[in-house]
Amino acid sequence: MRTSPQHAAAHQHTTQPPRDGADTVTGCGVMGVPFESGDYLALRPWPVSSFGPGYTSVWHRTAQGEWTIYADAPPEVSCARFMSSAVSTVVTLPITMRWTGADYLHIDAPPRIEWTVRFGPSTATRALSRMAGMLPAPVWRSDRALWLLGGIAGVALGTGTVQMTGITPNGHRFRVHPLRLWMVRDSRAHVDGVPTGPPRLPEHTARIGPVRLPRRGLFFAETSAEFTPPGSTPDAPPSTRSHVLG
Repeated sequence: MRTSPQHAAAHQHTTQPPRDGADTVTGCGVMGVPFESGDYLALRPWPVSSFGPGYTSVWHRTAQGEWTIYADAPPEVSCARFMSSAVSTVVTLPITMRWTGADYLHIDAPPRIEWTVRFGPSTATRALSRMAGMLPAPVWRSDRALWLLGGIAGVALGTGTVQMTGITPNGHRFRVHPLRLWMVRDSRAHVDGVPTGPPRLPEHTARIGPVRLPRRGLFFAETSAEFTPPGSTPDAPPSTRSHVLG
């Protein structure tokens, strides 16, 4: 019996113990979806976090290239901790996720984002998920191996390089260990009440600071990530404009 995205999203899995001093999260998410409107959306639900309560975050880039991070936890204990220097605004607001079927996910971040995604497997996602489950721990600890794997995955999936290691905008070195993948088969969203249209392959690869995001929609699950700070991890809120809704 094949695991569905809904089932996999309910399971947290850690591939290896974190390094000393690293921040760690575990969960699932949508790596990113580019839309016909030029908008780009990404989802990061991390129910397990070493630096605060679990949280959910939605990233939005406008057609003009400006990023906003929405999260249901304060900036210092959510994605803004690592990404704030590359975004225009950080907004704290309620975010809900609801599975309406084994392959259908609805995300609501009122009043700004309403987003529905449908997932499905492909030959490549099945093969890559099987391979990920067999990789020994030293591979997940090797930046060189993760770069190679990300390049292979990008060719197989048609997404461009899947960046599994690198430096965040705030200077943290990150490693992501996805064990299961699905393609985004369809998606629709409203941003501030305006429809984005269907997914569309963009002309250029989306980036948030130095971090490249996929050119096609991908869902990852049973995933852990670690972020090693540049020296020490700041506890102060980021300097990016931040406010609370809801």
